[in-house]
Amino acid sequence: MPAAVFSFIAFVLLAISAPIFIAILVPTIVSFEAFGPPIPSTVLVQKMMQGINKFSLLAIPLFIFSADIIARGEIGKRLLNLVESMIGHITGGLAITTAVACALFGAISGIGAAAVVSIGPIVYPALIRQGYSRGFAVGLILTSSTLAMLIPPSVAMILYSLQTMSSVSAVFLAGLGAGIVFTTLLAIYSYIYARVLGIGRQERASWPERQTSLKRAGWALGLPAIIFGGIYSGLFTPTEAAAGACAYAMLIETVVYR
Repeated sequence: MPAAVFSFIAFVLLAISAPIFIAILVPTIVSFEAFGPPIPSTVLVQKMMQGINKFSLLAIPLFIFSADIIARGEIGKRLLNLVESMIGHITGGLAITTAVACALFGAISGIGAAAVVSIGPIVYPALIRQGYSRGFAVGLILTSSTLAMLIPPSVAMILYSLQTMSSVSAVFLAGLGAGIVFTTLLAIYSYIYARVLGIGRQERASWPERQTSLKRAGWALGLPAIIFGGIYSGLFTPTEAAAGACAYAMLIETVVYR
């Protein structure tokens, strides 16, 4: 019976548009006061703060901040143009470009939603114009964006490492392999889909055009190099890498790309 009451309180709070943390927190406090051990309520607050008082958790808002900077700037567009110039001419090239670009975006932001915001508006109209169905285009963008949960620096993996007391670097390394596998599978599926439906290919980019795209994306490619190189060399902790990513992204977007 108490569980039903507390669930009702949570649903009522959600129904009146209360923040989710309030809908979870209020029933918890009520249950603690009504059925918890006879200890001061301040203990509950202390335990809550102790649970989030971890240095590694700082990486999450920092990576979110860097993803927001990237989504509003030129880094995502330049990475997309680079990948498209390299593989856009093969069968299903634009779809494969979308998958690879989202994977690269995950490797510099750790947030899947940022890939949707930055890459999605660019590739979605292009996919539709080239003959892909709306369902395939939306599904490809959303599915590819979830690669950010696997490819370091994944925010989800940081939380997993903290909960399981695992090494963040070791979990990142395991996620990198899985991310590469799933990116390859998405690319293979896109190739087969385009070949079966007879979707046309883009013109092959010339080597000068590829060199130009590589030059334009050179500074953007430095971001994953800083994150991966710093973490796996032992030079940075994940939190310090996140701070470095924020500083680097802000510097590149404001000073270099303006």
